[in-house]
Amino acid sequence: MIEKKSLFTTPKGILIIKQRGIGDVILSTPTIRTIRKYFKYAKVSLVLDTPSTELFTSDPDVDEIIEIRKGIWNILDVIIRIRGKYAIVFDLISTPFSLFLSFLSGAKVRVGWLKPENFRGRFYTHQVDISKSIPAISSNLRAVRRLGMVPVTEKVMVFLSDKEKERVKKKYFKLLSLKEEENIIALHPGHLFETRRWLPERFAQLADLFRVSGYQVVITGSKAEVETVEKVKRFSREDLTFLPPVSLREFACFLSSVDLLITNDGGPLH
Repeated sequence: MIEKKSLFTTPKGILIIKQRGIGDVILSTPTIRTIRKYFKYAKVSLVLDTPSTELFTSDPDVDEIIEIRKGIWNILDVIIRIRGKYAIVFDLISTPFSLFLSFLSGAKVRVGWLKPENFRGRFYTHQVDISKSIPAISSNLRAVRRLGMVPVTEKVMVFLSDKEKERVKKKYFKLLSLKEEENIIALHPGHLFETRRWLPERFAQLADLFRVSGYQVVITGSKAEVETVEKVKRFSREDLTFLPPVSLREFACFLSSVDLLITNDGGPLH
């Protein structure tokens, strides 16, 4: 067993694996903050799927982003980059692929989920029992608690500079003719899964209600959600304002400038 003192002063890096949707990744940020506090001098690397990487490009608690893309060459590159460079792996999803990466990293300490009906947990040196379902933030924090760490926060946080937010605000407020002195309500009707989307006609009715009540309303959506946004537009009786598809960081900056966001249970909510 590795003593706790030597564990937290390891000269090798810390690898965090969190390949999930944007919302799931955001809900893991309290775990990332805690890991950074305890491993002040270690290199902290974060393995993410492509859509989420943009959110961490300016994160002071993450030293390196390792992007998972489609294709065997990318996978081989990832394996080469992580092999033998990490003392500890926090596998926050524990899928067959993430277990594969954890094991190939060669880390002596591998923290991952243990499910009674699943044998995969046996390949982790420090197993976390997730048989009891709890909220996502607390669930992720179980990984750091397993190594004796006390969470520093349960607040999710994405780092956006004031300069970045002001630039985006100025750009899109001008483009959409928005007035800063009046309340702005953003409606985001999209979601990756259709079963988790509120009906477009209801978003349209809500948008119309806000418009006739004197509020500025902006409908938002990614490139993949254009069809849903168009449905809202067709159902609406008012002249609504639509934010064109923007980068993930610009979207986060824009949302920081509105007074109210109404959305489905997904990334924008978190």
